[in-house]
Amino acid sequence: MAHTDLHAKTEADVAEKQKNIQLSLGGDKATNKENESPKQQTEYPRNYVQTTSAGHVFEMNNTENGERVRLLHAKGNFLDFDETGNTYMVTGEDKVEIVDHNCVIKIGKDPKKDKLVIQVIGDAHLYVEGDMHTEVDGNKYEQIGGNYEMKCGGVMLLQADENMAIKAEGKLKIKSNDFTNTATFMTCDLQEGGDSVEKIFGNKTIKVMKPTSTFAIESEGDMRVNAKGCYYQNVGKNMFTDVTGKAKLNVTGDTIKCIPGGAPQGMDATPPTTSSYGTEIGYEIKTGSTSTKISTEDFEMIATGAAKMTAAGEEFKIECNNGIYLN
Repeated sequence: MAHTDLHAKTEADVAEKQKNIQLSLGGDKATNKENESPKQQTEYPRNYVQTTSAGHVFEMNNTENGERVRLLHAKGNFLDFDETGNTYMVTGEDKVEIVDHNCVIKIGKDPKKDKLVIQVIGDAHLYVEGDMHTEVDGNKYEQIGGNYEMKCGGVMLLQADENMAIKAEGKLKIKSNDFTNTATFMTCDLQEGGDSVEKIFGNKTIKVMKPTSTFAIESEGDMRVNAKGCYYQNVGKNMFTDVTGKAKLNVTGDTIKCIPGGAPQGMDATPPTTSSYGTEIGYEIKTGSTSTKISTEDFEMIATGAAKMTAAGEEFKIECNNGIYLN
């Protein structure tokens, strides 16, 4: 039975109890009226009723199968202990309970059937000056029709032994001074569409700690990298670049100082050296003790200044099937 149904049943029972009290007492005008509720047995002289001039009523029924105790206030408040072992209390105005020490309320014996129902028409306030512990052996459900605000003055811990889900139909905001996410597996799914934007006013480092792992970036569309400062690449092993379309590298050759610090280990870089003509080198390729091979349809090299090719080995060879032209 839902808590609303149980509450409605309780209200109906209380209304019936009030009606039966008036019937058993003869009502406000009648002096003698038979009991019209056969479920509540009353036998003379086993039912004791005491009434005051103000209208207060105290009733004790000793009839077999009808044992009950009732206390009725002239203003309508009453306390009823009926023959089935139920207790009903009705208060027309405020109810105040003050307990100097402990207060224990134990409800029910069967966790599958017994219930506690509290319905508040107005606001509800719970103030605890000490600690508060809540333990639920079963499930817990909260449904809030308006806003929900939770404030914690100290440390807050949310722990789930299994899964945890947070769903927001609108916008979800997380604001913190320091954010740490420790996970074994992490998936960010934006397949429904939209953009992902990160604004960082400090450094950002992505580390793949396992040497046999792979760090991959795959884009079905374009990919752009726009570095207003310096751009470093450090490849510990091989580097392969496949371009299906065209490739263009434009180097202006200006002397620009990079931002010091913040570089991972092995990312230190030095600018190109000066050429044998005394001019600065804007683009430098070094392959160490290995060779460099360029395979293309036509090859054109243009130098607006001087041009020099030097071979330190035993041979400098230029081969051409149709002749060599020098201007």
